[in-house]
Formats: sequence, structure tokens, C-alpha cells
Amino acid sequence: MKIVAVVSGKGGVGKTFVTCNAGVILALAGFKTIVIDADVDLANIELVYGVEAKATLQDLVDGSAKPSDVVHEGPAGVMVVPAGIRLKRRVRASEFDSAVSKVIEAVDAEFVLIDAPAGLDAQVGAERLHK
Repeated sequence: MKIVAVVSGKGGVGKTFVTCNAGVILALAGFKTIVIDADVDLANIELVYGVEAKATLQDLVDGSAKPSDVVHEGPAGVMVVPAGIRLKRRVRASEFDSAVSKVIEAVDAEFVLIDAPAGLDAQVGAERLHK
């Protein structure tokens, strides 16, 4: 399994565009691919892919969903894990890391693409870099 995070210290540079298109290209090439929206503040992967999410990473964090519930089918068969357009509550980095890990463990993907939020704070991964 290959895990690729698309990151930038600045917003509006095309992280979501690159992540979503790379996911579709990999899926069309026959790779089992999952795209995870890691931006709980400005989540938009479900909008870009046109996915109507029944459950999101926020639901997994609060215990109202299982990892398999938050995985939705997107274009070309790419699997999509939305962060959730409506922020229910502030999600701590450790909670988010745990939710993403559970999804990755539940899905046997060849590629995991993570659309990270802009900046270099704990949510993006400053503390994750030291793991």
C-alpha cells in the first residue's frame, strides 16, 4: 500500500484538485484507490466528486459510524472518505489520526491519497511527523 498526502502551507493552490484527479486516474488504471478528505474545517471532496455522504470521518470520530460506513463510491470506482461538510465539533488531531487509521485498516487499497488542510499545525501533521 502506498500512502500519499497532498499538502501545502498555503490554501488555494490546488491540493484538492490534484488529489481528486490523481484518485480517478489511479482507479481508471485499475488500482484500488481511496481518497480521504483530511480537512475537517473546509471539507470539499464530497462536493468535488458529487458524493452524497451518509457518514463521514466526523461520524467515525463521534462513534456513530463504523469505518466501512464512511467509505463511499466515487467516479471511476475510486473510494471516497469525506471529512464532512458541516463541522459538528472541533476534532482533535489524535482523534482524526485514529479515524483515518481505522479506515485504512478496513479497506484493502493499493493507494491511499490524503487531501490535507492548508497550514502546518497539529491537524495537518506537525505532531504526526514525529511519530
